[in-house]
Amino acid sequence: MRCSLLLSDLTMAEMDGLTLIRAARALRPELTCLLLTGLGSNVPPETWLDAGAAGLVAKPIRTEEFLDAVRSALDGPPA
Repeated sequence: MRCSLLLSDLTMAEMDGLTLIRAARALRPELTCLLLTGLGSNVPPETWLDAGAAGLVAKPIRTEEFLDAVRSALDGPPA
């Protein structure tokens, strides 16, 4: 079974989430990735879009918002 979604925090001790997403997508370009962050809107969209993330979810995470972000990421952009 293959993973359908990579969920990563933006800020981590050894490797930031953007670096993790770039490394994962180098191995599996089709992998869908979402970032979590406590930095809120201080992260410009081009930062995470350029890394290949399908979205950014701000902490604290509300369940509905999180589920919507996951569903949107897995469904892909509208046709």
